[in-house]
Amino acid sequence: MIQNHEAFIEAIHKRSKVCVRFYSHSDGGVLDRVCAPVDYGPDIHSDDGLNRYWVWDYQAEGDARLMGLVPAQIVDVRILGQTFDPSDVVHAQRTAVTGTANAEAWSPAIGPQDQLVRCAPCETPDEEPRHALVDRS
Repeated sequence: MIQNHEAFIEAIHKRSKVCVRFYSHSDGGVLDRVCAPVDYGPDIHSDDGLNRYWVWDYQAEGDARLMGLVPAQIVDVRILGQTFDPSDVVHAQRTAVTGTANAEAWSPAIGPQDQLVRCAPCETPDEEPRHALVDRS
């Protein structure tokens, strides 16, 4: 986990934008991005078992908007005084990933049964910690 993990989780709950400073493998350097924090948890498409900080990058284009950053990549996360609308993020991601806003899946971390509507706490004590703007009802 990153040093200010709790602040990241709080930003999800409060729907606050964050400024993430992270090491970008593709760019070979450190970048600063204004993002919407959307999830904390593993990548269901990866076998490495690492939890990731999932953010929506407003500056990126297409599929690159949703980033799953492992703790080792993150240099700093600052909470900004701006809020975001989760429905804007999920609508744009569904369109970017599948070409349609009606697609069921939107995130590598959140399954197709989930919708980006509200914060959901961990469901059981022995479950992997998950904090995301989802409705699991």
